[in-house]
Amino acid sequence: MIGFLKSKRKKIVAIANARMFSIDEVKEEMFSKKMLGPGLAFELKDGKIVSPCNGVITTFFPTGHAFGISRNDGLELLVHIGINTVELNGKGFKKLKKQGDIVTAGEMVVDVDLDFLKNQGYDTTVMLVVVSENADKLKFISYGDVTRGKKINV
Repeated sequence: MIGFLKSKRKKIVAIANARMFSIDEVKEEMFSKKMLGPGLAFELKDGKIVSPCNGVITTFFPTGHAFGISRNDGLELLVHIGINTVELNGKGFKKLKKQGDIVTAGEMVVDVDLDFLKNQGYDTTVMLVVVSENADKLKFISYGDVTRGKKINV
């Protein structure tokens, strides 16, 4: 099976302890049909979400459910936590960083109360989407279990 982003220039790390799988399997068409761009999905084992790369947090939704990161080479990534979780208005999300912060790959960004989200009936799948035009320069490696902060591209 094919999995995560591979870039020879910069490392990308697992955003969580999770099972990484195809974004095509996500139960939300905006992601599964790649309307925002290509990417991957993660079934979380815990709620600690880290930066997938070195860069600047260019966007951070007030609700904490999504943030964008830009690398110095122009690559832009979106991390979207859960499906329809914007409806929670920030409940269950603890933002550890803010828009404009410089982060390193593997640095904590959001702490999510997974039990709360699940008890509220939300799908906790996390999507990592390449939203920049240079997505075609990225390759993929195998899906499966990944460890937060560990390099997942070759």
